[in-house]
Amino acid sequence: MPGCAPALTVIGCNEAMTARSKGAQWTEALGLLEAMPQQLLEPDTVSYNIAMTACARARQLSSALGLLGQIPEPDVISFNVAMNACEKLGRWESALHLLAKIL
Repeated sequence: MPGCAPALTVIGCNEAMTARSKGAQWTEALGLLEAMPQQLLEPDTVSYNIAMTACARARQLSSALGLLGQIPEPDVISFNVAMNACEKLGRWESALHLLAKIL
């Protein structure tokens, strides 16, 4: 898997996604997330949160919210990342809807 070598572990892929997120390479971060199952690696909540953060930084709200819906067990950080993505685009109604889901 390009970008996750040499250590093909969930943690290694998460680190590679974080680097791409910080480098404004959100599509590459998503590509790594999508490629993990092909390497018999199951993305964890942290993996999804990192990919959502990459989308939020790139102002890709629909992608970030789509990832939130894919997380088997989203945590408070997952919702916080999604609400931050909403805030960046002035979508406060969407942020309030997400907040209501966790209360």
